[in-house]
Amino acid sequence: MSAPDYNDWAGSIGARVTLTAPDGRTADLELSSSTDLIAFGDFESFTLTFIGRADAPTEQSTYNLTLDGHEPLDVFLVPVGAREGATEFEAVFNQRKE
Repeated sequence: MSAPDYNDWAGSIGARVTLTAPDGRTADLELSSSTDLIAFGDFESFTLTFIGRADAPTEQSTYNLTLDGHEPLDVFLVPVGAREGATEFEAVFNQRKE
């Protein structure tokens, strides 16, 4: 199966996503939200928000993410907040319209 696209991500809110860090550590994230797909010129953009437990890495970095049923995808995650033993991450996707 191919890497997930907007429809896969937006249709998977609440799903478990496996994060693999560059050093090999793994952690489970929850896909907590997706913005709507925004078109501008020849490009489109959307933002995903993930929640990781306290054992998830908290560094801004490129991580390998796997959404069940899809190939792994390298995604740049930015920690944007912490709450009750969890870290919230965001990933922004910009892509040329097909």
